[in-house]
Amino acid sequence: MGRKKENWNLGWFFYHKAGEGDGCPPDPAGSGLTPGYRPVKLPHDWSLEYPFDEKAASCGSGGYVETGIGWYKKIFTVTEEEVRGKHLFLCFDGAYMKTRVWLNGSRIKEHIYGYTPFSVEITELVKTGRGECNVLDVEIDNSGQPGSRWYSGSGITRDVWILTVENSYVAENGVYIRQKKVTRQYAELMITTSCRNQEELTVKTIIISPRGTIAAEKETAAAPGNAVCTQLFSLEEPCLWSVVSPCLYEVITRLYNKEGVLMDEVHTRTGLRSAVFDKDRGFLLNGEQVKINGVCIHHDGGCMGAAVPLQIWKRRLEKLKEMGANSIRMSHNPPDPGLLELCDEMGFLVMDEAFDEWKILKGKELGSNTHECPS
Repeated sequence: MGRKKENWNLGWFFYHKAGEGDGCPPDPAGSGLTPGYRPVKLPHDWSLEYPFDEKAASCGSGGYVETGIGWYKKIFTVTEEEVRGKHLFLCFDGAYMKTRVWLNGSRIKEHIYGYTPFSVEITELVKTGRGECNVLDVEIDNSGQPGSRWYSGSGITRDVWILTVENSYVAENGVYIRQKKVTRQYAELMITTSCRNQEELTVKTIIISPRGTIAAEKETAAAPGNAVCTQLFSLEEPCLWSVVSPCLYEVITRLYNKEGVLMDEVHTRTGLRSAVFDKDRGFLLNGEQVKINGVCIHHDGGCMGAAVPLQIWKRRLEKLKEMGANSIRMSHNPPDPGLLELCDEMGFLVMDEAFDEWKILKGKELGSNTHECPS
């Protein structure tokens, strides 16, 4: 019982032809692999696979790289036992840029922004009969060029996951931890859990200290009908997160039905700290003045392109720590979720930007949507 989240980076096929009109292969939602498809492992950035071209539509601001439209296909099977009484979700950590998703010929999702995660439930569309294959097609449209002021890459550039949950489960991003007050003496936390349930549940929250001991726990009844449960906690003498000692607590959220059967379990890490900007003393972290020594990083990994393994990010953060950096501005978009986890672990303050512009479209700012780059 409970949730099961599996990495889905293997078993994909990819189609792209440089300079082709709409980039669409024959029978895009069909069960067969048309000529031109080749196996790839995700995350994947097809712009990295072509030579630089001074006439590329991406122009200098986008790195003079090939963009266009690419297609990804995955063929998979699901047994009836795997989905009976459960919900099945497909989760993308990020794909650049405009993404359209088909399952067995039906378009089920469209997502525009290339830097934000998105998910889609596929429970009702998967085939579960013996010998039945499911065909997943993902179109990535990065043809709107010029489209960026830096290298964006093209493709499914972050991890993909398949998530299976029971009929009652914690909603996506359903655990919200608010630190009402944090001092060296005590910490007040408000933890809100959003459920997707049609039955009575018990929400049990356990807070594990950085030392691995139970710091607090609480149970609350949740009525049927997508309940929202709020719990208050007070921790004595908490271990505070800092750029020097980035200790992290783990919040375990468990849902039980009225028979006491575990329906779902979600783990969320958090650091307890107070952060204040004071007009006289500057930035105060846990009441102490801290000089913010920051750097800006884009979402690419240099010669790795936009599909960056976490080992590369970890090495980069280690080098930044060595040179004295303690904070990072994610320029200019939400980064890979794994990178944020590393920052928490390694003691980096983070400015997590949403986007760099709002009213001015990139094509308007950088030039017309043609192969003629702005002068």
